[in-house]
Amino acid sequence: MTTEQIKISYNLAEDVYNDNKTLKEAKELGAESGISPNSINYYCTSFKHMMNGTRHTGSIGTEVREYFLSRIFSKYDEKIKRNALIAFEQTIMYDEERHHCTLHKNRDILEKYRGLL
Repeated sequence: MTTEQIKISYNLAEDVYNDNKTLKEAKELGAESGISPNSINYYCTSFKHMMNGTRHTGSIGTEVREYFLSRIFSKYDEKIKRNALIAFEQTIMYDEERHHCTLHKNRDILEKYRGLL
């Protein structure tokens, strides 16, 4: 995924979350930029979990996750920032338990953003 596609994915996920676009519209716009409809669906779901502070049992790429966090940290209040970190930590814990490993890069990203609160 290109940097531009990551930016587009974030904007579409945010628009769907804020009811500015339907998921169907987001999938169509994503496809125009070479992003699969399934990926757009996945990013929208992940963004919703980040905003709500709930665990997402699927993973998005590290670059995508970090970009989403950077945008959330630049646009939203402390409650939403905390929610995003709670959701991310829960996802990390789920993935680590499921795969019997430690996700060092994701934990580094989590700590980086915790330090910004």
